[in-house]
Amino acid sequence: MPPELKDRLHNAASINGRSLNMEIIQRLQDSLDGVAKEAPATILRQEGADYGPVMSDLDKAILAVFRRLPVDKQLALISLFR
Repeated sequence: MPPELKDRLHNAASINGRSLNMEIIQRLQDSLDGVAKEAPATILRQEGADYGPVMSDLDKAILAVFRRLPVDKQLALISLFR
């Protein structure tokens, strides 16, 4: 597995509260079941995403700050809310 892909999967696994192995299994299962689903880490990194009416300007500002944080700091913040 390319190191960059492994790092991305490991970060997504941490965000989703799974081991690397379970993250890979879940993604394989989702792809075989035809589920078009993205991990939160992927969604959080999409630039110019359309948030719709559910996100206020404050929500968007907080998300913009969160996106600029290094991944380890993002994971630390997420762990505080669990």
